[in-house]
Amino acid sequence: MNYNYDDRYIVVYQVYDGSAYYDSIQIEEEKDSLFAQFATLKKMVHCYWIIDKETDIVHGPMTKADFDWKCEELQVKAKMKRPK
Repeated sequence: MNYNYDDRYIVVYQVYDGSAYYDSIQIEEEKDSLFAQFATLKKMVHCYWIIDKETDIVHGPMTKADFDWKCEELQVKAKMKRPK
């Protein structure tokens, strides 16, 4: 995982590792939204996230193109090293 942050945002690059954690049983209130998000993560494998520290809004998982566009739209100053 690769991440960075600025005064307002945390940016994250994540690679799905096939972990069984994503298949664990969640409490009923979380089940639908988390399983939908995990399903997207599994399909993408390489994904990006933006976390707004002021509003607690999480953008993602996203493709690199969507991430770049969203960073520009939100004027995110944090930059990450290129994934290897």
